[in-house]
Amino acid sequence: ELAQLRHPHIVAMHECFFVDSIVCAVSEHARGGNLAGCIAKARQNAEGLPESLILHWFAEACLGLKHLHDVHRLHRDLRARR
Repeated sequence: ELAQLRHPHIVAMHECFFVDSIVCAVSEHARGGNLAGCIAKARQNAEGLPESLILHWFAEACLGLKHLHDVHRLHRDLRARR
């Protein structure tokens, strides 16, 4: 069911499975990396992030979350880190 979920602001899930008691998830490759990586890179280079970029990321996350709610899907672990 998650594998059929499509939205431009949600990383596509291809499959989930168990190995012993560990949940494994196979998702699409995010070419630009993840939010945590972008924040870490800016911090490492002692660069600030423009407010407009932060608001853009926030809006994308809200649109993805709204889509999940619109199709009546639960979510958890909304986070920037890996």
